[in-house]
Amino acid sequence: IFSSSTVGHMADNAAPFKLRLLKHSAENATAEMVIPTIPSADALYAATEQAFVAIPERCALHCGLHATLADNDGRGARHWLGRAAALLARPRASSCVKRCRIRWVLMCHGSSGLTFASWRWVSKVAALGYGVVVPDSFAHSPALGLRHRRPRPLPPSGPALADRYWAGNVMYETACHWDAASGGFPLCYSTDAASVAADPAGWGEFYERIFLFRQRELDYFVTHVPAFIPADARFILLGQSEGGMLAARYHNAELEARLDARVIAAWSCEHNYFVAATAGARICEGRCRRSTPVLNIVGSEDEYFSSRNFSVASRVAAASSSSSSSPASSRFGLDALRGHRHRGAALEAAWVRQRPPPEGHCLAAIRRGGFSSASAAVVLRGASHDASLTHDNAVRDLLSEFLADPSSFTSGSSRSLQLLCRRRAPQLFQCDEDGAGEASTETEAGLVHAVYHFPPRLPSLSEDPRAEVSSIPAASSECSLSSLLSWWSASLLPFFALLFVLTLLTQTRRFLWPHLRQAPLHLRRCWRQRDRWAWLLPTSRTSDMV
Repeated sequence: IFSSSTVGHMADNAAPFKLRLLKHSAENATAEMVIPTIPSADALYAATEQAFVAIPERCALHCGLHATLADNDGRGARHWLGRAAALLARPRASSCVKRCRIRWVLMCHGSSGLTFASWRWVSKVAALGYGVVVPDSFAHSPALGLRHRRPRPLPPSGPALADRYWAGNVMYETACHWDAASGGFPLCYSTDAASVAADPAGWGEFYERIFLFRQRELDYFVTHVPAFIPADARFILLGQSEGGMLAARYHNAELEARLDARVIAAWSCEHNYFVAATAGARICEGRCRRSTPVLNIVGSEDEYFSSRNFSVASRVAAASSSSSSSPASSRFGLDALRGHRHRGAALEAAWVRQRPPPEGHCLAAIRRGGFSSASAAVVLRGASHDASLTHDNAVRDLLSEFLADPSSFTSGSSRSLQLLCRRRAPQLFQCDEDGAGEASTETEAGLVHAVYHFPPRLPSLSEDPRAEVSSIPAASSECSLSSLLSWWSASLLPFFALLFVLTLLTQTRRFLWPHLRQAPLHLRRCWRQRDRWAWLLPTSRTSDMV
């Protein structure tokens, strides 16, 4: 069933199949759903036409857009948030936004849409002065039978967003899941480790179809970029959770030519339950430019992808390694549908055995892809899948410097990396929250660290007594030539330059200063003896002309 190449998985989109979800009820019953085939990109136009758009304060004020979006800075709504269709329906405002010449971030939201962490990512990026466009994967018609959540009216006709930074869901009125009460949409899910462990191949195919679905949405966006974005605009691709997997794997030659960087949040770029082949663990599956900087931000306590034994990735890997053969439930649907039960079971067992224990970050994928030394994996110590709950300031600090200059983020000039982080290995950092010792605050999202600090204000690491850094598994600790050159330029080169200047000044004072001090005396002596040198001066010949 599963091959080692992505092409093999795309062929699996040929037919629907059934999938089981274990219900942990008293009867331990199961729910099953028919997973459909994914339509072409042209059928997924609604994600682009109804994309969320955030316009930063400077451009919003200039174009007369009503401020509705706020960061966690306590300054109230200063930015505009709306749908692409609504902005395009106002030609003057749309043209004005196009003339603003702001930098654009193409964001991929998580599996529940523009909610929770994805919602806060948009607020932070807009507050940093960037335009954000987020194709809405839940905007498709219910008739497609894929995903749908009824949208909530946006301001000014709907509720205000200014004080909803910590809200879980502001954009949608309905939920989305397999059960009939939530619409019965097959591409809506909340990962359950027991269900995935019981049918790893079936769920692997399911997640591949999720990726294909999101990939084709982005394909349509790239070929139909909204008119308020200039034709020569460049993008930074950012994704959270399911969107992080998409941002890591997605490749489009047309977008690649306009891409400045990738930001992969809450995804570890590993061959775990979320990808059905090793190629899916490679950044852009090995087809993008290696010079494009990549920033991976993930929590050390991520409940889905971390190396901790409670994460879904760890539990599924442990369950898979403990079974010598594939469970019978894994052959429900796929094998029976395609008529090759025994071959499917053998390939599935081989696929399960090749999954290594998770490391919880993208460092191995960054190195394996040969990406430049400007790329880095940042592990937030103590953060969960939604890192904003505990590390909102650190995420904002790191993001602000990376977006401003991706190519020099790890060169030693980053204040955030110096103040908040420790280098665990080349291109791997462990970071703490800015203000980690401050009290938590009760919000709509529960207890969070809501005190706002920007820019970072922690003392230098030499004054910081926190030294526990053993919780991150480092892929390797060898030093690369690029990291040595970076260390030389950041540390030793300024020292030797200062030493050279001091030496030059010392030698100048020693050899040249005595001569300069005698200069006035020599000038006076020459003036007194000027008659001796008169024969050198030209004489007048006016008497010969009379």
